[in-house]
Amino acid sequence: MSTDQAVTDTIPRRAPRALRVRRIAIRVLYCLLSLYALVMAQGVVLLLAGQAIPGWSFMFAASSVFKLVTLAATLPLAWTAGRRIGAARWLAVGLATWLVAEALTGQLRPLEGVTMVLFWLGPWLLLAPERRQLLVRPGRPPLLLGAATLAGVLALVTWAVQAGHTVPTAFPPVAAGPDGLATLQLDLAGIALSLAAATLLAATARTRSAVAWRIAGVACLAVGAAGLAWPHDLGSPGALGGGALLLGGGALLTWTAGR
Repeated sequence: MSTDQAVTDTIPRRAPRALRVRRIAIRVLYCLLSLYALVMAQGVVLLLAGQAIPGWSFMFAASSVFKLVTLAATLPLAWTAGRRIGAARWLAVGLATWLVAEALTGQLRPLEGVTMVLFWLGPWLLLAPERRQLLVRPGRPPLLLGAATLAGVLALVTWAVQAGHTVPTAFPPVAAGPDGLATLQLDLAGIALSLAAATLLAATARTRSAVAWRIAGVACLAVGAAGLAWPHDLGSPGALGGGALLLGGGALLTWTAGR
């Protein structure tokens, strides 16, 4: 009797211990991935430090927004040890944005794409018990919101297609050669696509998360402000496009405040 009791006592203790180990592993791995994402988004830091290349200030600022919008979901995953399903979905959509940007600019390599997804999302898929909740049917936004979202997304995708084929007449030494051009075009397409993805994700989230709306709104405001500040820089949407993004970002934040 005592032996049976000892056996049953050990069963519920192993699972929590194993789960704690997995939670710690998720937290450590996503802390490292968060640091990597911040390093990738260092353009705005270089801009503030006065290290931006003349004519490239918009790119330095907006490319940081692209990297943060698509990859910074690693931060809440690290903070919650993988418990935030919304953050995992946001990261998955961010990675899909990178793949679409690569496809638009003719850089998509299936094996490299799979490797990227496994690198960023693989630890969560492997270790988080919540992985079964990753895929859900998108919610249906109200008619007016859906129409406005569709119009905005189509405008941003059009901008992405045009920007992704930009070939500047002069290249600085740090971005010379075909690899430099490929990176530039990927960032140009990714800026617009990340805004489109963030807006679409916020509009179709079943929970209508205020956090998602705020991220999309702030991202649009940041890129719009950069467009107004440097209307003639490489990749800039100009004063008109920057103003439109500011209005769109303001509308997103106003919608959040009114809920």
